[in-house]
Amino acid sequence: MADPLSLWNGGFGSVEVRRIHSFQATKAYTCPGCHHGIAVASGHVVTIPEHDPELRRHWHTPCWARQERQNAASMTRTRTPSTDTTSKRRSTP
Repeated sequence: MADPLSLWNGGFGSVEVRRIHSFQATKAYTCPGCHHGIAVASGHVVTIPEHDPELRRHWHTPCWARQERQNAASMTRTRTPSTDTTSKRRSTP
């Protein structure tokens, strides 16, 4: 079974992140990061996959920050010199 959070690690394309202020939060949601409730009038973030906006999810701000840190760490661990497109290569004259 695929990791349910794999959608949020960049494996399915880019994700737009929107900040929701407490005065904008008019519904309660369940955070996919911790599976606890996000109360009405509680500031949080909404993540919206570029290729499938219907899969948007509401996260506690710290839960999303933790997910982003894990994504960055995962990218660092899996990057190899042959696949690293961010490294600068020197050209020989």
